[in-house]
Amino acid sequence: MTLTAAEGAKIYYTLDGTNPTEESTLYEAPIVISATTTVKAIAVEEGKRNSAGATATYTLEVAYNTLAELIAAGLADKEATVKYAGNATVAYQNGKYLFLQDESDVLLAYGAIEQTYAPGDVISGFAGKMTVYNKLTEMNVDAASFAAPVSKVEAPAPVTMDIENVTAADANKFIRLNSVKVVATTVDDKTSYTLIDAKDAEIIAFPRFEDVTIPTGDKTYDVDGFVSVFKNDIQIFPISFTEAAGVSEIEVSDAPAIWYNLQGQRVANPAKGQLLIKVQGEKAEKVIF
Repeated sequence: MTLTAAEGAKIYYTLDGTNPTEESTLYEAPIVISATTTVKAIAVEEGKRNSAGATATYTLEVAYNTLAELIAAGLADKEATVKYAGNATVAYQNGKYLFLQDESDVLLAYGAIEQTYAPGDVISGFAGKMTVYNKLTEMNVDAASFAAPVSKVEAPAPVTMDIENVTAADANKFIRLNSVKVVATTVDDKTSYTLIDAKDAEIIAFPRFEDVTIPTGDKTYDVDGFVSVFKNDIQIFPISFTEAAGVSEIEVSDAPAIWYNLQGQRVANPAKGQLLIKVQGEKAEKVIF
């Protein structure tokens, strides 16, 4: 960047946010920056009063090829606009929430954008500033940078996890919780939801999306959603509930068991520990008696 002043005047500047004085750096050549920088400068001319300070912030947009690099750089300098130059796959979009993933990481892009995406759409070239909201990492989007998909692939599948293994490190990950029950608790007309699995492990189900209905009752569900963190609570933003498959009926044969050894000879009185063929009705299986 270049700085200019009236002929005969000297320019002194700072890059650390402090107000410049005649003890600050003297401007003698264009300033090279490698990150978003705030420049403050004054003009000084002998026999005249120093000029009022001038301030300008220069935002440097750097492109990154992976979401992991993008997130790390954005969190290191939250004032910087970071740009994604790789290929990220859309996992889900609902309102201002857009969940993306590539081979390196997952990203929640938050904000009002005009583009509507479907799971499996591949997008690139988007930008924004990284932030942490109540311990949840997200990108505040530059809405104009989100363009039409560049290609289409198979929609991302959720990762099956047990509730007890879900941690803050899984934030924004697309997961599936199998065979959980929903417990609704209402206090002062406000209802909260908890998912409980067979091990009695619990996780909060936060109804983030208005068009997703959280069922109640005694049924068991497989739940797909996105891990979230609010302060110190681990949550899931559910997007679907599918009634879990169960065993509806077990057929038991009343036919007497007939025993054979491995040579095909019938055994009338099997001894304990023998490896035999058990025939019962139309079912045959190899068992240890």
